[in-house]
Amino acid sequence: MCGFLAYIGDNLNSKRLESGLSSILHRGPDSSRILKQKNFAFGFNRLAIQDLSDKSMQPMIDFYGNSIIYNGEIYNFKEIKKELESIGYKFKTNGDVEVIMKSILEWGFEKSLNKFEGMFAIIYYSKKENRVYACRDCFGIKPIFYSFLSKKEILFSSEIKAIAKYKDNVELDFYNSINPIFFTGMPPKEKTMFKDIFSLNEGHIFTIDLNKFNYKTDSFFKIESLIDPDLYKEISGMGKSSITNIYKKDLSRNIKQHLVSDAKCGVLFSAGLDSSIIAGEISNSGIKVDLFKYENDDFSDKKFTKSFLDFSKQSLHEVSGNDDNLIFELPRLIYHYETINKSEGVALSKACELSRNKGYKALLTGDCADELFAVYISAQEYFTKSFITNLKSFDKLSSFSNKIIPGFKELFSSDLGHFISP
Repeated sequence: MCGFLAYIGDNLNSKRLESGLSSILHRGPDSSRILKQKNFAFGFNRLAIQDLSDKSMQPMIDFYGNSIIYNGEIYNFKEIKKELESIGYKFKTNGDVEVIMKSILEWGFEKSLNKFEGMFAIIYYSKKENRVYACRDCFGIKPIFYSFLSKKEILFSSEIKAIAKYKDNVELDFYNSINPIFFTGMPPKEKTMFKDIFSLNEGHIFTIDLNKFNYKTDSFFKIESLIDPDLYKEISGMGKSSITNIYKKDLSRNIKQHLVSDAKCGVLFSAGLDSSIIAGEISNSGIKVDLFKYENDDFSDKKFTKSFLDFSKQSLHEVSGNDDNLIFELPRLIYHYETINKSEGVALSKACELSRNKGYKALLTGDCADELFAVYISAQEYFTKSFITNLKSFDKLSSFSNKIIPGFKELFSSDLGHFISP
């Protein structure tokens, strides 16, 4: 995790830029640097993961005067590097930043993004085009916020607090953002909890033409592009064993990619299914990895942890005895999340803090398995609703029932939680 603050315009306030960048030093405590040019300034805080030398420090400038700041990881950068070397490109570093820059030189900005496998938020200045590109990865894993200071000034940042430090006049947006948070857990698309500070949507590029200061946003990725109808039909005819083998092969490849790191890499472990599968797969591949876990005082899962450790022989580091004090950590957690978020984030932050104190900069986690395999109650309710509404007799039954119980039909056109749960 790195942090950046970028100013685009020709009326830079250097002190405010430095103050804003300092406010997100926690994202990149290894080193900081600011690049100031005629009509833009890039500030960067680095957490070194790939190529720990200063050669991969950002902002990075190439031979042609192009500049980049970037937060994230491109997991297939070594394969892309080999492809670029085969057509004559030479490299001075061993990291992924230079690979991104040379990819853009060879294939252009948007085409390069479609080659990257990973998570990223990129700000890139093209000297030849005199344009600034800002983009966010396909699933929005890495954050990027922006705010207009005037018609010809804009800020981009990894966190809202850096923008707030520069603007110095930020207000909460109660009407647009607070209300949806209580219903969905998230603010509306593009918005944040603060007025005039926006979030760039996942899979989007924000382009600024510096000659006239025209700007536009475009999508470079749509999730439906991942669907292969032929593969779907093929898998539909397979048995569970064959489908499991396909998934295992893909999961193993993904885990291997995520372990590519010049810094120490561990696993955020809960003894649950998702993190155990990841840690178990690493163990099966013969790689020694440390596990970091928060132990709940009231609901201990030590028997699951012991069972896994007996199998994997991995090293476990635990945080425990903190339950009574977790509530006092909530203000700090909200400060870092910059929104109302999950309460268990406090426990996760404790495990992450332990890993950082032991010299680890990256942890693999089991996030998103519940979404991918539709195991949340909301997904189960959707399938139940679909099953009921597809019954041949449903239309007649619902029309009759709706006369007796007005609004009965609406139970099946909205979330079924209030209907099925009791």
